Amino acid sequence: MKRTIHTIAAIGLLAVPATASAADHELSLELGSTGYAAAEHWALFNDNGYDTLPTFGLRAGFAVHDRVAVIAGWHHGRTGTRLELSGEDYYDESYYYDYDGDDYATMGMAYYANELTLGAKADWPVTVWFHPYATISGVGLLSKIRLDDDTGEDDNLNQLTRTAFAPGAQATGGVEFRIPISHNTWALASHVELGYQYAIPSSYDELGSLANRGLVFKWGLGARF
Repeated sequence: MKRTIHTIAAIGLLAVPATASAADHELSLELGSTGYAAAEHWALFNDNGYDTLPTFGLRAGFAVHDRVAVIAGWHHGRTGTRLELSGEDYYDESYYYDYDGDDYATMGMAYYANELTLGAKADWPVTVWFHPYATISGVGLLSKIRLDDDTGEDDNLNQLTRTAFAPGAQATGGVEFRIPISHNTWALASHVELGYQYAIPSSYDELGSLANRGLVFKWGLGARF
């Protein structure tokens, strides 16, 4: 009986490093979206019926302690529409159009965003292949909006471009699936996470501002080593 108990205990101790390993270094490519449901003027740049901005980017992580890693990421998103202006005349501070009947003027509306994140990730390895985790990060959002009535001309005098920087924060929870390779020295991994992001509104001078807060979704594929 004692021998059986000792055998079971030994097996359990041998299993601990495999199921409760420390956080690993990380490199992942990511696809996702950031919500802009709270942005009053978001529909001017997005006519697909969704209140989200599709994004792509990458994330890197460096393990600093058991189950804790420092993570940094970059993500880019862009969207745009063509706004049709109806009526006989249209005028604002920057544009003047004179057209008749069915000759409608159009304006290109584009939004670009580059987001940098830096924070921490804590995971809890349930098994070798299944790792729930949570992240919290600071956010730096550099965005640009462009209004242009002739997008085919680079030097169009009626083109307006404004940029803005907005700091914020992001928190997510997710799960990671791993396939160990080469005697557990590195692994292929895929993860999916959902959370919330808040940043102060981006101000574009006389063109107004755009709120930066909403749900965040990310799906990633990469390696752990």
